[in-house]
Amino acid sequence: MAAEAHTTTTEPPAPTSEARDLLDEARRQATQQIAEAQSHAATILEEARDQAAELTNAARGEVERQLEWARAQASAIINRAQESAEELLNAASVAAKAPSEPEDSGPGGGGDEPAR
Repeated sequence: MAAEAHTTTTEPPAPTSEARDLLDEARRQATQQIAEAQSHAATILEEARDQAAELTNAARGEVERQLEWARAQASAIINRAQESAEELLNAASVAAKAPSEPEDSGPGGGGDEPAR
């Protein structure tokens, strides 16, 4: 008969006091490192929020400056357009009020020809 492999299941040995102490210390250190990492992450997040707020405020300021410049330019353009329109209206009014000049001027009736 062939030799059969005899497999026995053995339980791991019960942890010794030293093993328990090592495991407890490892858990304590892991917990401490997690807490430190979370604290560091919170600090970085707060710094990022502060930087984002600063950038947003700077961008807002720049947009406001550009808007003021655009408003000033638009105001100047509107003023020039109003002045030009007034000049054109005045010129049209003067032309409409001017008396019509007859084509015959004077006794000769010939316009550009000299009188005899």
